[in-house]
Amino acid sequence: MSRLVPPHGGKGLVECLLKGAELQAALKKAEGLKKVVISDRVKGDCIMLGIGGFSPLNGFMGKADWVQHRRSGAGPLRGRLPQDFPGVYKTPAEIRAEMDAKGWAKVAALQLRNPMHRSHEYLAKIAVEVCDGVVIHSLIGNLKPGDIPADVRVKCIQKLIDLYFVPANVINAGYPLDMRYAGPREALLHATFRQNYGINNLLVGRDHAGVGDFYTLFEAQEIFDKIPVSADPAKNLLCQPMKIDWTFYCYKCDGMASMRTCPHTKEDRVILSGTKLRKALSEGEPVADHFGRDEVLDILREYYAGLTEKVEVKMQKAAAGTAMK
Repeated sequence: MSRLVPPHGGKGLVECLLKGAELQAALKKAEGLKKVVISDRVKGDCIMLGIGGFSPLNGFMGKADWVQHRRSGAGPLRGRLPQDFPGVYKTPAEIRAEMDAKGWAKVAALQLRNPMHRSHEYLAKIAVEVCDGVVIHSLIGNLKPGDIPADVRVKCIQKLIDLYFVPANVINAGYPLDMRYAGPREALLHATFRQNYGINNLLVGRDHAGVGDFYTLFEAQEIFDKIPVSADPAKNLLCQPMKIDWTFYCYKCDGMASMRTCPHTKEDRVILSGTKLRKALSEGEPVADHFGRDEVLDILREYYAGLTEKVEVKMQKAAAGTAMK
């Protein structure tokens, strides 16, 4: 029997997938229907609805939902599995089966949209120390211009797992959404659908799902303290945040640390951020010592060397470390 947290909403995994003869009949019918082009973001939402990632939902909001805040009887979505994502793409059912096979009960997810630098590695290892295991869960949908594509990030993550983790305690997986860069609200979305994947802890560090300096550094942590408790237990969010302070490499501590553990000044610290790493690599600048593992940086340098067009990467205060005391 599974020891994992149940899916959100109390209805189990609500999948909207067509299979077998039903799928073939739908494909034949679709040949004569009008075709509507949808955005990549909507495509990702459709896939998540299909695979149960957005359980208990089975479709988008209808007019009555939007105007009157009540069920309209909302046109359920039906579809098929995508064929165009990297090999780490896994459905909630697949990840649940993998974690059940490992006997996991308490699981953390590390949300990633960047290649793993030392701070990400440190967060994942904190989770491994206090949980049964960690799912390094990468977004494999679309990002903003200048971000690093999914296949490169996945390759970097797997290299780190192979060389610097106990593989039995880590699952490398991806999910098919685009980033929304919605800060605290996106953190809630991340936690809610992680519950459907069987995960009951989400690592939330500095500027989770933020963009530029739009959100405050820990706004995505604070929103979890404002969620009302429902009279219906099935509606309560069971995937809770693991709130981690600003992390960095400290020369005086001679290792990774956070604001809660390091007594030294910012002059002693290597400030780690995905934006800072992308900026250095895109401009051919040296990467500071202890910023990332050499094996990962080699993969990233090879990627940037092959680019014919480069996008300017702008530094916000949080990434540059100027907001650190």
